[in-house]
Amino acid sequence: MNDSSIGRFSRRNLLLGGGAIVAAGVGAYALVRGLMSSTRSAIKPVSFSFDETGQCVLSATMTEGPYYVDEALVRRDVRDGRAGQEFLVRLKITDAKSCEATPGAVVDIWHCDADGNYSAAPPLGSEERTPAGHLKPNSGDRFLRGRQIANVDGIVEFVTIYPGWYRGRTPHIHFKIHVGEREVATSQLFFAKELSAEVYATPPYAARGLADTTNDDDGVLRSVGVADGVWPKVVRDGERLVGTLTVGVARATDLAALGR
Repeated sequence: MNDSSIGRFSRRNLLLGGGAIVAAGVGAYALVRGLMSSTRSAIKPVSFSFDETGQCVLSATMTEGPYYVDEALVRRDVRDGRAGQEFLVRLKITDAKSCEATPGAVVDIWHCDADGNYSAAPPLGSEERTPAGHLKPNSGDRFLRGRQIANVDGIVEFVTIYPGWYRGRTPHIHFKIHVGEREVATSQLFFAKELSAEVYATPPYAARGLADTTNDDDGVLRSVGVADGVWPKVVRDGERLVGTLTVGVARATDLAALGR
């Protein structure tokens, strides 16, 4: 059974359904583990080290872009049959000051497919917005979107594909993190140009060739410079890629002091 069979939750409903879910981080993990108890991914979890992945570095804040949907499937495998290089994305959510894990953090990822398309999104410029300013989905498709709750070690895993590209942007994966009712991080993951060139030489990417925008030319990436916390360490594990990153987030008390 594919874990896309799990129900769709808005972030707020997921939190409320857990009953003060973030205040009890271990309980948050238990809730999601219960939701997923009837499903099993064909991909077995792995235990690559987070020791060299930017621990305790506050991740650079970036635009969420036009295609964030605050309504996602709570699941590990987000592919929904989309073809592409299998990619296991592993994130460890930590407090950027104390370096302590942040269990119960709600983590979303979303990105385009090998053809440069986002799920649930009409052509740019014709989309509608929710009152919160996020994308109003135009379909029930949710490919390459998913939501996880950080476990007791602050870790989430997503089985996806290496992202494709679209005009004006270098290859990237969006992510957003909430702790309780506060958004503590919105950023993007980026990849070495050599890795993208290697992946894009294979099907189904090869039909489109290399991205028309490099890391050096990408306006979003240039706005933060060569920032830590946005470059996962990527290795090969058999036929798949594994990207590992420690994401440092601001404490809720710090955000409150800033009025955020």
